[in-house]
Amino acid sequence: MRAIVLDHFGGLDSLVIKEIPEPEPEPGKVVIQVKAFGINHAEMHMRRGEWAEAAPVSGIECVGIVKSCPSGEFSVGSKVAALMGGLGRTINGSYAEYTRADVNGVVQLESDLPWEELAALPESYATAWTCLFRNLELVKGQTLL
Repeated sequence: MRAIVLDHFGGLDSLVIKEIPEPEPEPGKVVIQVKAFGINHAEMHMRRGEWAEAAPVSGIECVGIVKSCPSGEFSVGSKVAALMGGLGRTINGSYAEYTRADVNGVVQLESDLPWEELAALPESYATAWTCLFRNLELVKGQTLL
């Protein structure tokens, strides 16, 4: 499969298109045919070698179609979004035709939005959710203005 691979730490010239093996199915993982992915500020730091972890294939989020899910949490052909769980940091991420994500970082989507619009949702949603419920520790009954 084709992937955008981090050849060396540095600028944009460090990203090259290469043929690499397609990810194999594993229990607890979902192999996703990537239809679109977001580009995040964090990936710039990984590309430059400024973070301790950077997988050869960057990309911490994507949307696409389930190719396989041996544990059965998602049906083959399901439309899904995947986010974090090591994507692009400790395991090859979404800058590829296929990626393999942990089932806990994947959600099924019910939407007719185009792929490129869906790809903008995972990181934006996760950032907002984290700010509200982890950082501010909002609970049911509270109001935020």
